Amino acid sequence: MDDPCAYTVRREGWVADVYDFGLAVIVTGYAPFGNIEPPYEMLKEYNTKADSISDWRALAKLRNEFIQACIALI
Repeated sequence: MDDPCAYTVRREGWVADVYDFGLAVIVTGYAPFGNIEPPYEMLKEYNTKADSISDWRALAKLRNEFIQACIALI
């Protein structure tokens, strides 16, 4: 639902997309980077929830919940 603000590349090509949400940055792709790596089960849980949502406001709310859950991992 959001467009990346930046991306990273290697010699082989695209590696990761960067999404900036003010207090948090989410990096997704083949070689993401950062200080917090959410557990697989947490990612799976939020992805499953997101799959059932079509309203962008509800997705934005879920995204913010995910960011807060990641911050709580620190």
